[in-house]
Amino acid sequence: MTLLQVLQITTLTLSGCGIATWIVWAVRFRRQWLYAVPPLSWLVHVVIFYALILLRDGGFFQEWLAGIQYMVWSAVLRMHAAFLIIGIGFVMLMERLQVRD
Repeated sequence: MTLLQVLQITTLTLSGCGIATWIVWAVRFRRQWLYAVPPLSWLVHVVIFYALILLRDGGFFQEWLAGIQYMVWSAVLRMHAAFLIIGIGFVMLMERLQVRD
């Protein structure tokens, strides 16, 4: 197993833990469950991305997975994170403005 694969498995595992954490949070704070949707969408995106990479590298579904542009998908995944961070800042700003009013 290469260092890259160890990092990919670690990222996949941590993302799975993140999904579980946000689901528990959403259940516990049901009135605010919508706050869990953005991070959950990104974490699911990460899990799908790394699961398919590990399947590809493991020799599974070679024909189907060979057609995927992983470099482009990786860039889209990073862009998804950037939009998520911008969105969090926007929500925090809007909530602060509402508290002042």
